[in-house]
Amino acid sequence: MSRVTRSQQALVVSDENAVPGHFRFTKRGSGIGGGIKPAPPPPGVVPTKPTLNTRKSSGRAVLGDISNQVQKTKDEQLPKKKRTEEVEKSTSELSNEVFEEDVEEEPKPQAPVETRTTEKQEGLETEEKREDVDMREEEKSLELIADLRLDLETNADLHNPQCVSEFINDIMQHLFESESKRLASPNYMLRQTDINVKMREILVDWLVEVHLKFKLQAETLYVTVNLIDRFLERRAVSRTKLQLVGCTAMLIAAKYEEIYAPEVRDFVYISDQAYTKDQILAMESIMLNTLGFYITVPTALRFGERLCKVGKVSSETESFIFYLMELTLQDSKFLRYRPSEIAAAATYLGMKSTGHPWDAVVEHHCGHSLRKLNDVLVDLQQLAARDPPKYRAVRKKYLSKKFFEVSKIPVCEL
Repeated sequence: MSRVTRSQQALVVSDENAVPGHFRFTKRGSGIGGGIKPAPPPPGVVPTKPTLNTRKSSGRAVLGDISNQVQKTKDEQLPKKKRTEEVEKSTSELSNEVFEEDVEEEPKPQAPVETRTTEKQEGLETEEKREDVDMREEEKSLELIADLRLDLETNADLHNPQCVSEFINDIMQHLFESESKRLASPNYMLRQTDINVKMREILVDWLVEVHLKFKLQAETLYVTVNLIDRFLERRAVSRTKLQLVGCTAMLIAAKYEEIYAPEVRDFVYISDQAYTKDQILAMESIMLNTLGFYITVPTALRFGERLCKVGKVSSETESFIFYLMELTLQDSKFLRYRPSEIAAAATYLGMKSTGHPWDAVVEHHCGHSLRKLNDVLVDLQQLAARDPPKYRAVRKKYLSKKFFEVSKIPVCEL
């Protein structure tokens, strides 16, 4: 009787490495699996090579395999040759059936094909409709642009997205509707006890010089004067704080309009350190809260730019028109006129003084008739014809070659 080692006993006892019934131990071999030799298979069973199963399996699965191998069916009891022929026959029939099932294709339904075709046709029709709508919108836009007197062949504004040629009518209509909402009362100075109109004129004259020194945008100056007038309408200010109000208003307007706005210390320096940084910041808070943080206002500059574009004036005429509009900032008399009226009057006097015709198209876009502009035309013509000895900041500014020295041009008679 052969001797069985402990490792061989562990393999026999363990469910994990249980040895099937048709295996037996021999003397040869040692170690794990050593000495195990397969027994001859039962009659009628094709021998197979044993494989080492590394995965863990339960004892039931192993016992089931052993019991299945022990049981014999009726087919196994048949002679080997006859059973092999039957197996080959059944296998060939099964493979033929599987092949026929794989090859055989179900007929494709015709309804989905018709639906897809219909969907494609509907998509094409929708694209055609969209193209038609786009063409109609384009034609409508072209009509609006033509109404604005823009030359489609030579005017580069049509292809410049910054000029917003398609929306300019709506923009101008909005400016006309909202220009009177943020205007100061023309008689607000009567409620001030310590300052008067002359002090306001001196302040604006000084701010024109500061604006030129800081090289700010033209719109910044118009917003600054508007903020000052609206604030003085609501709050009483002493004459010692009037310059502080002007510095703060320009600081707010520069923050709103400029890309690189001047800092607070710049205004402390420009005011000859009459006010500290904390005073300017405190006044900024007071002014913004008093005005309700409403800063955006339609100014005469925007209306003037539009009329210069429509009238196709020269650069010299455009500078002269801007010069006339800036003159009105110092005179409190022009607070009773709307910005669009001031721009229309300046455009009329500027075009007439430089030889440009005032036609019906420009009058249509200015939004006012000449009869309605009679008062503002008279006041502006008298202001431009005057030659004051003091407070000439605007006139000095437009004496430079940058502005074509337009302040030397005499204004026309009405």
